Amino acid sequence: MVNRGRPRLRSRRPSVKAVRKRRGAAAVILAALLVAAFWLWPEAPRAEMVANAPAEAPAGAAAPVVRAPPRKRPAPPPRPVPAPSIDEAQLRAAVASRAADLRACALPPGSPPQIPVRLRLAAAGVPKTVDLSPPDPIPSTLADCLRERMLAWRFTDLQLASDVDVLVTFALR
Repeated sequence: MVNRGRPRLRSRRPSVKAVRKRRGAAAVILAALLVAAFWLWPEAPRAEMVANAPAEAPAGAAAPVVRAPPRKRPAPPPRPVPAPSIDEAQLRAAVASRAADLRACALPPGSPPQIPVRLRLAAAGVPKTVDLSPPDPIPSTLADCLRERMLAWRFTDLQLASDVDVLVTFALR
């Protein structure tokens, strides 16, 4: 059933087109105001205008306020680089004197002739970690023996100031 006698009521809500037109007009007005404010804004603050005024002032007028430009802070002096407190020759000699202990490890067939090692020593002279990084695969029995022996080493006679990484290559043959 269609009601033909009464005119159809329109909703009071404006259409989407009308809302878009209003928003567009508001955006254009806002942009125009921002551009006008930008171009009409005074370039120098008022305090600088007073400071740049002629030096001649009337007899009863107060002296203009002149502000000093901000001072730049000088760069802080560079921090001194602490000199290494490790005697490399003494460290090298200590590792070389303990290297003979590694000959007790059996060399299985296929083991590489040389093994690069990164030995991290704590400040107390105790090895923290032993990283074996040979270019060729190393048998696990040999790797376990080498790690066990190097972790047993003590470097308390070196009196290290901090943790130290020692990179050394051991010849196994």
